[in-house]
Amino acid sequence: MGNLIGGSSRQNNKLSKKPRGRWTRHDTLNEDPETSRETTGWSSSKNQRTEESNNKAALHLKLKEDFNKLRPLFPTPDYHPLHLAIVTGYPHIIPDLLKRGAKINDKDMAGRTALHLASEVLYLEAMTLLLGCGASVNLTIPATRETALHLAVRSSSCKAGTLLAAGGKCVELLLLNGANIHMRDWKGQEAIHTACRNGREEIIKLLFNYGADVNSLTPEEESPLFLFLEKTGNLRKLNVLRELLRLTYPLKLMNSEGHLPKALYNPSCELLHDLLRDMAAEVWSLQDICKFNVRNVYRGAMICWLKERIPTQLWNSIYIRQEYSYASKMK
Repeated sequence: MGNLIGGSSRQNNKLSKKPRGRWTRHDTLNEDPETSRETTGWSSSKNQRTEESNNKAALHLKLKEDFNKLRPLFPTPDYHPLHLAIVTGYPHIIPDLLKRGAKINDKDMAGRTALHLASEVLYLEAMTLLLGCGASVNLTIPATRETALHLAVRSSSCKAGTLLAAGGKCVELLLLNGANIHMRDWKGQEAIHTACRNGREEIIKLLFNYGADVNSLTPEEESPLFLFLEKTGNLRKLNVLRELLRLTYPLKLMNSEGHLPKALYNPSCELLHDLLRDMAAEVWSLQDICKFNVRNVYRGAMICWLKERIPTQLWNSIYIRQEYSYASKMK
């Protein structure tokens, strides 16, 4: 009897101890308020994490489904997460993808970064996010040596870009974020060459205001003006032609192979052909050359800076009075 009582006493002592581990459930069943609250909070947190995980899985699936529909439009089979976010129209998830391990400058099989892709299609929202997250603005595509600026200028200056007046903000965004305006592609062309070949005035002026050199030559010795005159359709853009002539010196009409721009071989352009040939044969005075070089170096906001530092009469002779240029010969 004593053994029974003693055994029962020891068992009661064990049950009366503070619950640990396996006894948590026993306390919960007894409706311990504190333990119940902890368990409820843990369940709520778990449900929230499960819901977040399901949402992300659903978003990833949606991305893949959308991308598979668009895949035929893209030549390369592999896209990194940032590329997927752009081609499927979800640029807002870029910061989250970066937090989860995506690399801002990852390249696809064609060697394009996400910034290349966004710049080529003039996707301003995606470009803004990528640059804000640290995308390298001057990386080149290995096969073509094109930068994001080359791609944005080409898309902005093409026929569709001109008709839609699209791309100016994209180009300026790249320039504001340190795009090197003098980098050359596989043809040895800078962005200004591409802009001039397509003849979109706004893009040409924008590049010039950020320091583009209208007198730079390709390896074939073709200037931006030469490439502008390669397309006969550009001759209808007289304002652009005058602006390029105003900014050009010396006037070089032939490339390294001795060819003139294609438009000047057109019989309907005989008068322009003769006028430009006469201009190219002119010899400028040293004073006119100096004035031209000053205007070429000090442009945009620098004009006002220079005005405060040199005599007014000298400044007026450079920028206002009888400004000499090839454009002054055109009527």
